Amino acid sequence: MDSTGKELTEIEHFDHADSRRHAREITSDLPGRTVGGDGSHHALEAKTAIKEEEAILFAQQINKYLEECRGKRRFARLVIMAAPAFLGHLRKHMNEQVAKLVVHEIGKNLDQDDVAQIQAHLPAQL
Repeated sequence: MDSTGKELTEIEHFDHADSRRHAREITSDLPGRTVGGDGSHHALEAKTAIKEEEAILFAQQINKYLEECRGKRRFARLVIMAAPAFLGHLRKHMNEQVAKLVVHEIGKNLDQDDVAQIQAHLPAQL
């Protein structure tokens, strides 16, 4: 809710399908494993951090959008709500000018919550 008492309204929706997929689905078209002459198995490409890489790319996409909106003066203050790990990615890649406009952060995964549930997490005074 903003200072005028209005309800929250979704302005933009970002959907990052790879965030919800299993790493094996994301990497299914990548090279697999090979067997060495001694019978040992070797990965041809590291896949362990693929979900982390996808999260970083998504955070960069969100931050680019926020920077564009800041440049167009679409907001004067910003409240960031994201799952704790993703919030860290947002902070790390956030433009300094956008970061100055962040007035509150909520480190919770609220993507399945409705507007009323999300509003319940906001402090009364913003």
